[in-house]
Parts: sequence; structure tokens; C-alpha cells
Amino acid sequence: MRYITNRDINIIQNNKTIKVCHRFNGNYIIFDENNTNIANLILQGASMTKTLKFIQENYNCNKIESLKLRNLILYPLIKAGFVKADSKKNYKNTVINIKSCLLEIIDTCNFKCPHCYVNKDEIRKISYKEIVNLAKELKRAKCNFITLTGGEIFTHKEFIKIYQYLYKQGFIINLNTNGYNLTESILKCLSEFKPYSIEISLYGYNEKSYSDFTRINNSFQIVDKNIKTLIKNGIDVKTKSIISNENKKHFDKIKEYSKNFNNSFRSDYLIFPQIGKFQNKNPQQISVPEIISYLLKQKNAEKKILKNFSQTRHSDYIFKCKQNDDSLFIDSSLHVCMCVCLQNEYQQYNNGNLLDCVYNLQEIKTRKYSQETKCKNCPYISLCRYCPAKFYLSTGSYEKPPKFYCELGLAIYNNFIKGFRFYKEKNLSKYQLDACFEIVKNNMENLGYVVTEDDCKIWENNVYVNSQNENYDFIIICNDGVICGFIIIEKGERIFVNEVQLSKQVKNTRLILEIIKNIYNDIDYGKFNEIYFNINNKNEMSKKTFTHLGGKCIFKSDNSSQYKLTRDKVKNYIQKLKIK
Repeated sequence: MRYITNRDINIIQNNKTIKVCHRFNGNYIIFDENNTNIANLILQGASMTKTLKFIQENYNCNKIESLKLRNLILYPLIKAGFVKADSKKNYKNTVINIKSCLLEIIDTCNFKCPHCYVNKDEIRKISYKEIVNLAKELKRAKCNFITLTGGEIFTHKEFIKIYQYLYKQGFIINLNTNGYNLTESILKCLSEFKPYSIEISLYGYNEKSYSDFTRINNSFQIVDKNIKTLIKNGIDVKTKSIISNENKKHFDKIKEYSKNFNNSFRSDYLIFPQIGKFQNKNPQQISVPEIISYLLKQKNAEKKILKNFSQTRHSDYIFKCKQNDDSLFIDSSLHVCMCVCLQNEYQQYNNGNLLDCVYNLQEIKTRKYSQETKCKNCPYISLCRYCPAKFYLSTGSYEKPPKFYCELGLAIYNNFIKGFRFYKEKNLSKYQLDACFEIVKNNMENLGYVVTEDDCKIWENNVYVNSQNENYDFIIICNDGVICGFIIIEKGERIFVNEVQLSKQVKNTRLILEIIKNIYNDIDYGKFNEIYFNINNKNEMSKKTFTHLGGKCIFKSDNSSQYKLTRDKVKNYIQKLKIK
């Protein structure tokens, strides 16, 4: 087990500390002199064996204490995106990539939630002995992460034994639980051998809502107490919930309740179809209009949807998510599957054959559409939550989506993509940088400048430096989901537009008015009655446009002019064009 350093990070080291910084997302970690050497080893890609040996020899630790210290350094590096698992394994002339394994150790649960997708007549669990065999083979396959799930994992009588064994083997462990069955012995185990994280599903915000959903009395009181106890013991707890027909009337209160734990909370609006039952959708699935209403309330939803949409790439492969897949699902019957959604296609695990199972499943990745289906070139495929495995559970076909998904994709497009959209982006991705610089390059070349690769590097570096400054905002402009321009704004005693770049396909007066309206309507800029901006003197279109809008030239040099534009000057134009 080893980890690869992200190429987008910088490492700054002095005699006593090491600072690890991400070039794009702004994250950084500082390790003090006690942990610098361990952090360096991990960042240099040292194996777990080599790292533990170093800690044992230099920190006077036994193997278990060395493992705990290694995880203390490794966990934050993984969470910040500074390192990732080296998980590629060559087997039978095929590259197999198993970074993580979702392991269903038991398929029963003490809760009886109405939305649950599990539909099994036979109770099944994985024994400790089977876990030992699986763990050995997962290590040989270079798997680094294991998530224990169910059913309810804490109802497994051998949970502690299983968990401690996997921890001592060096796996990074996540736990999925409803948080109800936390005993003193389990708490003691988790406090001593801390997991990477525990994700707890929330089903209500008070006693009545919880018991109505779980069909268990006092479930809220017990779960609430257990979450607080886990956090008090220094365990990373994350909460999540699903919005359903059962809880939609008070879902906002569930989200508000999650803030009591000061942790990350995630939610979803799509409910898994019940396994083994072909039906249009889970009865608890909320409607498309309700999903749109839900998304409109989510912070940064539009930004995330736009970013995902703009990077969509079509292909002939049915299982698009599997092309770079690095996960595996093993259920409580020891069925090895590509994922939890694709349980109808599996290989039966027997001691010693895990790699053969995974090898045989690789064929799924190569499947292509059998005909010109509606999904193949659908422009909304990144919006509808396209999933052939879920299609199969609903319609019996990987290539036949339920009508619900098509309606959802179109509705999200109309509400979050269509037309001109503006969003602030503090940490630009490489894709966004490349798209924006391509616009800069084309505009500069049209003005007679020669643009080189060095210019690109200088520009990217300037954007990165400015993005780390709280006084600068970078605003992406999209037209029907495609990046068509950007704005760089400097804030201070006045608001100064350093740069506006638009692709030639969208340059027009109306868009400039949209830009000004967007700036003036922004909560951060609302107090300013004036905008200052620079215009390249070679750009006659911009000069004429801003002058026409009432921009006043207050400074002029050989290359550029600085203009001032007041809110009142453009108000009539905005009203005339009915730009609300």
C-alpha cells in the first residue's frame, strides 16, 4: 500500500515545518517538526511497510502505535486531495484498478425505513474468517480503502473483530451506519483505532419524525446521543440524508438539525430502485418539480451543475462511469460486483479467486450501445444522473431509461443551464483555466498579438496568485452551459474590473449589459454606484459599447484606457431591454 502525490501541489519546507499547498483549490496543511519526516515519506510514495518501519525505529513505537501515527498524518493528506492511492494492478495482461471496496458485511438492519432498496428473503453476513481471506486478496490487488456497509454494520456480532483486523492490515476504513447500535465496546474500539470517517444517515429531526420513518421508538434520542459521543471522542462523523415522499415536508428541518454536529452534511434526491423488483421507480421517489425546488435551495448547486455539464464527453460505452472506475462492491453473499447498483451481474467469490472475479467483470466496461438509443448522444446525459444499472432495475434494460430520468435532465437544463449564467469560482480547475485562456488567446490574436505557451503559463500563474487574494473575484460566464467568457474583479474602496474576456460567438451589447447587471446585483458589489474598468485601445468594439452605455474615460495610455461607468447610466438600458 502506497500513495502517489498529486502533481498539482507545492511543498514548502524549512528546518522545522513542511507546508503542503494545492495549486488550484487553495487547501494547505502545515506539519510541525515532529511529523515532518513521516509526511515527507508519504509524499515521496514510500510503501506502508517502509513508513511503519521508519516510525518504529525513530519514534520508539510498536507496530500498532506506528500505524496510528501514520494514519494521523495520512488522513488529512487524503482528505485535502494531496495524495491518492496507487491502486493499479497488472493481472493476466490487464490493468485492474481497485482503489476502494464497498463491503456489505451484513444485509439486515434494525430499522424498517420505507425507502430502503434491500429486498432479500435470506439473512446473510460475512464471517470473520471470510473477511481475513478477502483482506489478503484485496491487499494483493492494491486496494487501499474499505467501506463497511450493510444492512446495519453494528448489528454484526463480529464487527469489532472484523474492524480491528482490517485496521491492523493498514486499510483506510470508512463506516456506513444508522448510528443506533453503538455499544460501549464498539465506541472504545473506534476511539482507539480511529476510522477515516463514519457516515451516519439521518431520518428525522425529532423523536416523532425519526420513529415514524424508522419504525423504532426512541431512535432519535439514541442516535442523537451516539453522534455526539463519537464526535466527543475525536472521531470524524459525517451525516447524510435522502429526501423522500415520507420526509419531504420536514427535510429542511433535518438539514438544520445536522448543523448541531458542525460537520459535513450531504443529501440526495434520487432513491435507489428496490433490488429484485422491476418497477418504474421507488415509491418514495419525489417528483421532478420537487427535485428542482430542492436543488434551487442548495448552495452552489448551479455552479456544480454547470461545471459538470461543461465537461461532458459522449462515448459509445454504456457504462460510462466504469471507464476510469476504481471501486468494487462485495455483498454479504460474497458476490463480487462492479458496484452496488450492478448487483445483477456478479462473480461468486471463493477463497483465492478475487482477482479472477475482477478480471472476469472487466468485460462490462467494454460494452457499447447495441443501437442508436436516446441516451447515446443526449445533451442532458450529465444532468439526469444517467445510470444504466438503475435503468435495468426499473425497466429491465441498460439502454432504456425510465421517462422520469429524461424529464429530470430536461428540467435541470432549463432551470440551471439554459441562457447566460455567471458564477464566482475561487479555485479554477485545469479544464476551466484552459477554456478561459483559449478565449484570451483568440481575442489577442484577433488584435494582432502573438500568443505563446509561455504567455499561457504566466497568465495561469497570475490567475492562481489573484485567486488566493480575498480582494479578487474570478467570474465564469457560460452560454447554454459552455464557457464563453470570464471577468476578473478587484474589490477594495472601489470596484475595479481588471479584465473582461468574451468569445467572439457571444460578443454583443446585451451580454455586456448582462455582465453589468450581474455585477451590480451581486451582494458583494451592491454598495458600489460606480464601476471602473480598463479597455484595450485596439478593441474598438468594447470602446464603442462602453462609451455608448455612458462610460467616461478618466485615464488613457498607449495601450489601454480606464473608464468609469455609473449605475444610473445603464439603468434605463437594462429596463428598456427588460433585463430583470
